[in-house]
Amino acid sequence: MAAGFKTAEPLEYHRSFLKENCRPDGRELSEFRTTTLNIGSISTADGSALVKMGNTTIICGIKAVQSLSF
Repeated sequence: MAAGFKTAEPLEYHRSFLKENCRPDGRELSEFRTTTLNIGSISTADGSALVKMGNTTIICGIKAVQSLSF
């Protein structure tokens, strides 16, 4: 039922949590997700990072290529 309400009335769905001073995942409004950061995660990249925020994982890598001048 909650999934249908969230899809059909997303604004009201989120307003109902604001009235209760909490988020849909149960955290209080002022409570942050657990966050971890790992720099240099990809050994073949010139720069990289792995970030975890709650159940979300983000990874990025940068590869620099030297340009050739003609």
